[in-house]
Amino acid sequence: APYPSFEHLSHDEVNRGHWMIEASAVARWFEEKVPKQMTKAVLYRSQRQADCIEAEFKSRGFRCVRLKSNELFKKKEIRDAMAYLRLAADTHDMSALERIYSVPTRRLGLKGWEEVKAKAAQAHKHVADFLLDLLNNETTGEPDSKKPSRDSPRLDTPGDPGGATEDGPGDDGEKYPQISKRALPGALNLAHVLQRLKDVGGELRGENVDFGEIVRRILDISCLPKGEELEQFQSLANSFAPGWAHFSGDATRVAEVIVEFVSHVAVVRSSEKDLEEEGGPDSVVLGTLHAAKGLEFDAVAIIGCNENNIPHYYTQTDEQYAEERRVLYVGMTRARKLLLVSALSRGQPSRFLVPGERLDE
Repeated sequence: APYPSFEHLSHDEVNRGHWMIEASAVARWFEEKVPKQMTKAVLYRSQRQADCIEAEFKSRGFRCVRLKSNELFKKKEIRDAMAYLRLAADTHDMSALERIYSVPTRRLGLKGWEEVKAKAAQAHKHVADFLLDLLNNETTGEPDSKKPSRDSPRLDTPGDPGGATEDGPGDDGEKYPQISKRALPGALNLAHVLQRLKDVGGELRGENVDFGEIVRRILDISCLPKGEELEQFQSLANSFAPGWAHFSGDATRVAEVIVEFVSHVAVVRSSEKDLEEEGGPDSVVLGTLHAAKGLEFDAVAIIGCNENNIPHYYTQTDEQYAEERRVLYVGMTRARKLLLVSALSRGQPSRFLVPGERLDE
């Protein structure tokens, strides 16, 4: 069949506003309507719904497999790469900056970094803006004729401090009186990296973007040592590229989708492995709607389809409602053959649900 068959639980079946009751009704649906050999999943909007679902399913003899993070994404090399991606989307991401200011080594130690942050604070600027201004000599008050051109050579490798010696940056110390000679080479190197990441980030906001190619360029800019981990990371970025087209041109969501990418591919890879090792006729996968992207199952139940849950209570703008609708749609399309959508009778059903009498229209 081109589409999975669709069911929804009536208010009589789920007559109490309690997740345990809903979980019981959903488990009964799996027992009565879903052939044992089918792969099964229960999806929900929030992790806070997971415990009662797992308890109910286990009490009925089901084996529960929770979607979880991939070990690959706990490795330092991958976390460093993710920080560079985040900076390409938003140079003001301070946690990412804190992670990579000296990764790989760029002659900017902890003391030098603390000096840069202190000088930025004195100038009432974000650290990234301070560094970019430093790169363009804007903080020195020099005339434009003395500012380096955007076409001037850039520092492509962390080991090249722009001609500075071990004792300092030579004559450059006179150009940059606001920062010490000790910290200047590394600060300028980091500034060059930030400028290049910012340029690439601007391309992410354009139309028809090749996400895999963008990630390759970001990794090249980072100068992180190449290895198996980064090869896997690049492969995952390439596989995510078709999905990026959905967001292409939406400048407001670039940073969000970057984070979505790294969490999505981590879950998909680990989940595929878990299902191979732990799957069976009595197994059911439990996960959030976000975590299920990229996975498919024969039978899927989506629970908690009520207002203030799907869409979430913090949803306010049209764009946010559109995103909540998309998340639910993605969850529904995880089902290959059977789909169950459940809502508590105590609350108002989600505005995204079509009344049963209209399903044949």
